[in-house]
Amino acid sequence: LSSHNQPFLYLCGNVITQELRGDITKYEIYKTHYIQEVSPRILDIIRTDTVDNILLYSENSAKQLSNIIQKYDLLQYVSKSVVITLSEKVAALVDFSNNIYACQQPSQQSMLQLLQDHGQR
Repeated sequence: LSSHNQPFLYLCGNVITQELRGDITKYEIYKTHYIQEVSPRILDIIRTDTVDNILLYSENSAKQLSNIIQKYDLLQYVSKSVVITLSEKVAALVDFSNNIYACQQPSQQSMLQLLQDHGQR
């Protein structure tokens, strides 16, 4: 924050979960691309190996994962997974597991701590 009353510079993607208000200059520096198909190889891995832990960093990733689970009928393979989310807001979107932990502080360190405390090995 500058003392010269310059606006904040907000570097973001084309998909924004929550708009920021105030004197903000927004620059889109990347585009979010959602996959349309999951490769057969990845589907085979999910269906044959146990998915112990799932880390979700954003609302968009939670929504997209839920869509993939539904599209490919993967619920039985992930319903017992430990899901660790960056926030309660992200956790509220998880509809495929009851084993959910949300960070109290949204940080990488908090995610890793929850994974260490509650993750399956």
